[in-house]
Amino acid sequence: MANVDRAWWKRGLLHRLITGASGLITIGTANEQFYREIGVSDIPEHRGKHFVDGERLAKQFSERNPLRVQIREKWNIPEENLCLLYCGKLTHEKQIFDLFESLKIIQTRNKDLAISLLVVGDGELMTPAKEFVDVNDLPVSFTGFLNQSQIIDAYVACDILVLCSQSETWGLVVNEVMTVGKPAIVSSKVGCADDLVVDEQTGLIFPFGDTEALADAILRMCDTDLRNYLGVNARCWVTEHYSLEQASESLVASLQALQR
Repeated sequence: MANVDRAWWKRGLLHRLITGASGLITIGTANEQFYREIGVSDIPEHRGKHFVDGERLAKQFSERNPLRVQIREKWNIPEENLCLLYCGKLTHEKQIFDLFESLKIIQTRNKDLAISLLVVGDGELMTPAKEFVDVNDLPVSFTGFLNQSQIIDAYVACDILVLCSQSETWGLVVNEVMTVGKPAIVSSKVGCADDLVVDEQTGLIFPFGDTEALADAILRMCDTDLRNYLGVNARCWVTEHYSLEQASESLVASLQALQR
């Protein structure tokens, strides 16, 4: 009951703050739905855009991609393996153990499948995560935290990003991997799932918490043709709809709408 009361109190405060503002800029379908749930009815026509520095990423990727084999070697990822990427803090809301459970399911179905998982990040669950991997003999490599100059190597090494989060406002890492032509598998709770990840077109979406469905999605990505198709579409989609230019135009349009 205490949690319910606190949630009601927070929503009530947010409603008062937001409805008292001169204007509102949303960032996507999930964000708009949140505002509706707390009683905001006047949803603006124009949206804000979460974006990353695509030109910088593309340049870094182009420079490092020829070293893909060597980069994989430093993290013990065989050249022929399908490489999944987990990139984020190791916290409960990120649900990394759902990904581990899906790997176990995949190993049960096909023990000979050449697959690896690269875990980038650090956090409170690092020790239990490593213990789980050791006990279950999972093909996982941990890099620890990587800064902006180092993270590009993870994008070079991987084939797919997997984001299992229970709570994710947007997920800028999805923008980044899509910018370099890699598709993403995201849970239905990830904020960008309704807008950036177009199911079956730029990536795959699975129901949050459904480890069997996640395993199915990962196995589908073993199809090189599908993976390449999604990757090309992903790069085109994020470039055309989530660039600095798009974000600037959306912001200007939103501000102009407030003046009417």
